Amino acid sequence: MVNYNFGKRKSKFASKDALFKKKLRLTKEGKEKQHEIDKLSKKKIRETPEGRKKNQELVRKIRETPEGKEKQKDIDNLSKKKIRETPEGRKKNQESVRKIRETPEGKEKQREIDNVSKKKVRENIRFDKEAAFQEVKEMSKVDPSILDTNAYKIIEKDFLEEINEGPEYKCEICICWNYKKSVSVLNSEKYDAVVFEKSYIIESGISDDKQLWICHSCDKFLKKKKIPPKAQTNNLELNPKYQELEDLCPIELTLISQIIPFMTIVGKQRGSQHGLKGQCILVPADMSKVQAILPRACDDNVIISLNLKRGLSDSHFVNRQNIRPALVNKALDKLKEVNPLYKDVHIDETWENVSKENDPSLWNMLTNENAENDELETDSEDDYNAQENAENKDQSKNGSVTEVLRHPTLLHNIDGPSILPEEAVNIAPGEG
Repeated sequence: MVNYNFGKRKSKFASKDALFKKKLRLTKEGKEKQHEIDKLSKKKIRETPEGRKKNQELVRKIRETPEGKEKQKDIDNLSKKKIRETPEGRKKNQESVRKIRETPEGKEKQREIDNVSKKKVRENIRFDKEAAFQEVKEMSKVDPSILDTNAYKIIEKDFLEEINEGPEYKCEICICWNYKKSVSVLNSEKYDAVVFEKSYIIESGISDDKQLWICHSCDKFLKKKKIPPKAQTNNLELNPKYQELEDLCPIELTLISQIIPFMTIVGKQRGSQHGLKGQCILVPADMSKVQAILPRACDDNVIISLNLKRGLSDSHFVNRQNIRPALVNKALDKLKEVNPLYKDVHIDETWENVSKENDPSLWNMLTNENAENDELETDSEDDYNAQENAENKDQSKNGSVTEVLRHPTLLHNIDGPSILPEEAVNIAPGEG
């Protein structure tokens, strides 16, 4: 049995129209137009309750796939980037980042990010150093061209960074100056209040904005609730400076020291530092010898040359320098005033009377500014030369080698030696 289909017959024009539309959609303009039509139709469908629900389910399923998650992340990053490019978005993003970093999780995450970035930087620096030193491995260390290599520049940069800062950080507990790596910021809340109050002496005049530091040694003891051994409160306060002592040179300080240290100072191989070799011998000094031998002058500006010896019989001296007797005596007076160890030291003040009795005319000439020239009765040049020749003849007969000064500027003890300006005074305050 044959079945016949008597349905509606398609027109040949309809098939041609469909073919034309198909060809049109294959072109660029046709694709764009078809895309707009599809978007419009989908939008109309999503506006209905059934279409909206169906679209949400479809989007959720797509986002659950790995490709969907990656695509959604790109879309979110792009949208956030566009928002951050606006002034309002940039300000809002900074506030949100600041709030996140203030939380414990944000701080931990930021610390991890910083550690990762620092690690990458250190690795890059290490790779650069290895490559730079590999280049100069076969070069001679005395080759002048090595100064132009990257290896030398790296070493020079590291050295300058190391010496950029010295011991510029003072510990507030022990008052010691340290390097930056040896101190930390002082925070009194970390320590026991009673122990910290006993250990710390608050200095007057320190502003609240000043950064205070504490060395690692004092920090360790305070955390154990103990007063640091080097704390200033353990009777380790620094004595005030006196200008009378600051003006003295080392050999002048030796003259008024009750103990003279003898030690051997040698240079260290590294760091350009100095150290002690062998024993340190402390020799008590007899200050009465200094008072007896040290010449006195009427003028405070007078200087004398002094040889410091271990013993007066030694042919060589430990130190030689020009000293100022006036400043030495002034410093000694200050020590008698402030130091109880010098209360038994007596300064001989009778030298003025002895000088007046020995030569009143010379004393008057050196001390009295209003002295008349007529009273001094100086000899002429010829008379002086004749007198000098006569004295030289007498001295040659007696075998004496004493020389006479034409214009003496120092007053000496009558029993002491006559000291010429080109000669030096030998002194051994530590000789037994």
